[in-house]
Amino acid sequence: MLTDTIATVLNAKGNQVYTISPEAKALDAVALMGRKGVASVVVVSNGQVAGIVSAKDFGKRVVLEKKPLEGTTVGDMMTSPVLIVSPTTTVAEAMALMTHHRIRHLPVVEKGELGGIVSMGDLARSTIAEQGFMIDQLQRYVGQGHPV
Repeated sequence: MLTDTIATVLNAKGNQVYTISPEAKALDAVALMGRKGVASVVVVSNGQVAGIVSAKDFGKRVVLEKKPLEGTTVGDMMTSPVLIVSPTTTVAEAMALMTHHRIRHLPVVEKGELGGIVSMGDLARSTIAEQGFMIDQLQRYVGQGHPV
């Protein structure tokens, strides 16, 4: 059973998260993602998580809908309300949430404060590492002559 938590994942990867306001231009969000090499940014309004925006959102809600680039704001294309997790959420719970809702990123919020963001890739790396550890422990146990 997978027991790592989101806090464990953030401790390994760091808690860097890029934010933008809903009033910002849509192109500014895309430029920020490009500069920072990330696939999404969290939308923050009045210190609270208001949504999330990804390159996929830009493609769907701006390009495909042929919205004008100059007048479109982050608020026009963000996903809101946004699903969030806490540091105590397990990796398995977060993966189930992402799979069920077909999303790739989850902001991490504790006591109303944005504390990081996790991606499906982060969770997959954590799962692989935990399974590798379990396999190693089982091999050591069996290698010592203990019956399985």
